[in-house]
Amino acid sequence: LEVVNDHNDVIYKSTLDEVDFGKLFLEQLHSRNLLFDKLLNEFSNLIGFSNKKIIQQAAAIQALCSTNLTTGNKHQINFSCFPSTALWYQQEILSLVMRVYCEDQWMDDLKRYIPSAINDADKCKKDLQGNTPAPSTYRQNVFKKLVHFLVDGLKENDYKIQGPVLKPLQSLFNKMFIRRGQISVSVIGDMTRATLLVKDEEDLRGVVTKIEDAFPDINGGKFQGPNKIGMVKFLEEVAEMKKVPGSEIILYRFKPNSSQKERMSTGDPPLYFNLNFFDGIPEYHRVGTTEMFV
Repeated sequence: LEVVNDHNDVIYKSTLDEVDFGKLFLEQLHSRNLLFDKLLNEFSNLIGFSNKKIIQQAAAIQALCSTNLTTGNKHQINFSCFPSTALWYQQEILSLVMRVYCEDQWMDDLKRYIPSAINDADKCKKDLQGNTPAPSTYRQNVFKKLVHFLVDGLKENDYKIQGPVLKPLQSLFNKMFIRRGQISVSVIGDMTRATLLVKDEEDLRGVVTKIEDAFPDINGGKFQGPNKIGMVKFLEEVAEMKKVPGSEIILYRFKPNSSQKERMSTGDPPLYFNLNFFDGIPEYHRVGTTEMFV
């Protein structure tokens, strides 16, 4: 590495777009602060709790003391004795949320792809003010391959597809910043999702049977993420999983949706299922000490 004597304050946002580093830094800082405040405010409205500082403290306690926190006990936390809101943790999660959200958007132009987070904050800010964009063409084609496998043998008017759609930025933030009783979220299993509607119940049973027969190991089993079995074993197990014929799609979990519990308790078969898959190898993201697979 040679350090030259002449320096400038220019940084490249892409192969052609150069900007003043000081200006870019201030833009990033402003965008990140605006983003975090807006996302936290929306989450505060969602749960009906107006004291945002206590929400930040709760997230900080969860991040700093997660090994000592358990659910269902009688312990109470006096937030006035815990002044930290863990600013480092907020920025870490925000950076990870933006990276996971934006990464899909560059899949259509891999020739000019730059693995950089410089444009993430600005893009997220614009998307938050408008509508969540559609998934990349690449990702949409993956869903088409999966649907083709699932509906093989059905007529076109026997089913309908809704989506695929990207997980909204706000929903992603809610899941990763305040984890609703979960100690850790190691896999975002619904970053891009779609719904397959089958008109006839008998045809639905046919689709279910096809999945159960072709992928018996994923049916109803509890998926073991890297937070349970370690990253190396997790990747080894995923690498050995069967793929949908003619694709790189790795199905890893298939089970009735939780909304079907009451129906199943009366002996009726479920009508709504969750099917999770990896598009090729799991996408790995890490910021600071926080890591995530998509």
